[in-house]
Amino acid sequence: MTQEVICTTIDEIESIPQEMLPMLVLGANNMSFLSWAIERRTQSHYAHLMWLHRPGFFATQDLWYKESPVSKYKGVRLKLWYNKTWRQQDKIQILYRINAELEKSKWETRYDFLAILGQLIGKIHIESPWSNICSDWANLLKLSDPDYDLQHPSPGDVNQWLKEHPKYACYTRYLPD
Repeated sequence: MTQEVICTTIDEIESIPQEMLPMLVLGANNMSFLSWAIERRTQSHYAHLMWLHRPGFFATQDLWYKESPVSKYKGVRLKLWYNKTWRQQDKIQILYRINAELEKSKWETRYDFLAILGQLIGKIHIESPWSNICSDWANLLKLSDPDYDLQHPSPGDVNQWLKEHPKYACYTRYLPD
């Protein structure tokens, strides 16, 4: 069993080796009003979900699903999760899907603003069937874990679900200065 490691620098996250990936990543930007509002509304410590899919790069839902360098998140609190039981083929399935989504057009992977409206008014079923918000990408867990059963989760919901399933472990946390 890998013991949780506290990464003190963003460089240490950038250097997590490919054989450890993918990792689901939760984040919170203490300098962002939107992050604060999401955390407050969902009563969680996290406002964003993404995947560390290759060394130094996150796959993340912005205005569209895109790859973003880890270095861009230097001021963001991060928590990285992994599954201790994943076989190589499980990891490959998730990585293949992430890469396939990253290859799609901006229009095909656009942000689901309708879902945010639904979240704000407490009607989580309101969403576009053609778009995603960041926490929808936790559904990639279903590719290798039939136990994953969250519908329309917030990043905090995903964090809680991962804590309740012992096959998942926090690999590291990053706390910016």
